[in-house]
Amino acid sequence: KYKNKRRLLDRYSLNEKGEFKYSASEVIAGLPGRKFKLTGGIDMDKFRNLGPEELRVYSMWGRGDFQKGHDIALEAWAQFAKTDEGKNAFLVIGGDLSGDKEEAARIKDILKRFSEDPDLKGRFVFTDGFAPGYAYASGSDIAIFPSRFAPCELTDLEAIKYYCIPMVPNVQGMAQKNFDPRSEKEAAKAISYKTRHEYYIAQQELDYIRDAAFDNKKKNLVLKLGERYGIKEERFTNFWDKYKKAYKEADAEMKLRNVSSSVVEELTIKLLEENEDYKLAERALQDGIVTDEMVQAMKYDAANRPGALIFENHRKLQTAWETNGALHPSGKASAQLYREGHTHRSCIRTGESIYKTYIHGKIQNWKQKKVPTEIVKTEKGKGALISGIIVGAAGIGTGIYYYLKSKKKAEDIKKNFEPALISQTSDKIV
Repeated sequence: KYKNKRRLLDRYSLNEKGEFKYSASEVIAGLPGRKFKLTGGIDMDKFRNLGPEELRVYSMWGRGDFQKGHDIALEAWAQFAKTDEGKNAFLVIGGDLSGDKEEAARIKDILKRFSEDPDLKGRFVFTDGFAPGYAYASGSDIAIFPSRFAPCELTDLEAIKYYCIPMVPNVQGMAQKNFDPRSEKEAAKAISYKTRHEYYIAQQELDYIRDAAFDNKKKNLVLKLGERYGIKEERFTNFWDKYKKAYKEADAEMKLRNVSSSVVEELTIKLLEENEDYKLAERALQDGIVTDEMVQAMKYDAANRPGALIFENHRKLQTAWETNGALHPSGKASAQLYREGHTHRSCIRTGESIYKTYIHGKIQNWKQKKVPTEIVKTEKGKGALISGIIVGAAGIGTGIYYYLKSKKKAEDIKKNFEPALISQTSDKIV
């Protein structure tokens, strides 16, 4: 790991002229002709004499958009890098900034600020265009993934496969399969660090924080809890200042509109949440909470170095589809959860919906003509089989079951079946 860290930093190092030492093709193992731009660069003198216990490399990779949260990762690392515990911390980060223009501009502004900061210059590099996660993970201690939402994140598992500790927010899609050594319940199976909050904090909690702007008792409690979790006081005070200003503007607007007192509060909040300054203030608060909690995790790691336990858990961890039950609180593997949650529920429901939409009318027509049951069942089987092809293995299994069960008997009935005789045999038809 130590050798990999030095090699990774060397690939992004600068020469005496302040230019990247290696050509683009040597810096990174990407696709032929892949275009990318490097910002920052590593000063060899800053890590040349650091030993295995001193050199700490942080990384991040993913799309440069709102979801992935590169800005949070950058700010968290920078805040930690300026502490005594983080004085030997380096950052290798990357992603494609061509998609989300607004977020790309935000990230570039942060990089420009870092490049002009003497405490950070020479200690970070950003690859715009391509980020080789496997190379980053194998050459870093901690991978920061502050996703604002994560329906099905995989980067944390990619990091684990290379003995790199993921650092994630407490967000659905990550919270369930990342276990923190600071948690009494999770310590024995620790594989990562996890913040207490996610970006989209609970509405009840956000409402309480907002109310605290006008309630000193609530304000003191918020600040006390914030201090416990390592959240800076200024995160709340800056938010409250902007919230009160925006609230007063919204309230004044309601009075001008002569709105009924029974709905004024509801409409004031709605108007408030459309205020651009307030939306920026709310984002700054949410970003700040996750950022500060990640910094706390970095400090804990620097002070306690639980790597031996975590890496042993990484080594033992099974991540295959059928055997990764340790990554879920229920202890069930992905395959089992999928079969229970999709194959037997949503897939079947989808199949039934398709069946009713496209096949049911035909079946009803058969029934109205009093066609023998086994012929109807055969048509059901065909319909279910078609549905199964669309929705997956569950539907296919259902279709095959119905079809094969009734096919032989239906064929026998068809041989002797004559429409003219339907009325004579109606008492035998279900």
